[in-house]
Amino acid sequence: MNLKRAPSSFAWRTDMNIFMAAVYTNGYRKGQNRYKKLIEHEQRLVDGIPHILESYHYISSQRFIDQMRDDNAKVFLDSGAFSAYTLGVNIDLPTYCDYIKRNADLWRVEDGVMMASVLDGIGDPLQFQSSPAPKGGRYHPGAAFRCPH
Repeated sequence: MNLKRAPSSFAWRTDMNIFMAAVYTNGYRKGQNRYKKLIEHEQRLVDGIPHILESYHYISSQRFIDQMRDDNAKVFLDSGAFSAYTLGVNIDLPTYCDYIKRNADLWRVEDGVMMASVLDGIGDPLQFQSSPAPKGGRYHPGAAFRCPH
């Protein structure tokens, strides 16, 4: 393999944020199991992570909400639709929307936009766009929806 070195004038983009995923759910925040196993330098790096993304599928428990609130966290909330899809789990749309609203203080806001994603389009999401809500309001990941405010 022939690897080329970046030119000496190479510079990182400053107009893009890279989000570290699953910091809370993998136990890398202060007081959590994996954090305790990090060396001091690694702990400083983790403490300084500026952009965190967490999946609703994994952080919907109150334990993670409490930890994020204690840290005054502002995270990008991913719907977790892909994880739910691959594990065969349905996401209850009204519950997800209520979760977003109840915990609005935890979600990152940029340019007035709350960073909480809608369910991913998995398979053929267009089949859901004009369909009425299924009985009980449960959607399979891939359904297009809006959270009413």
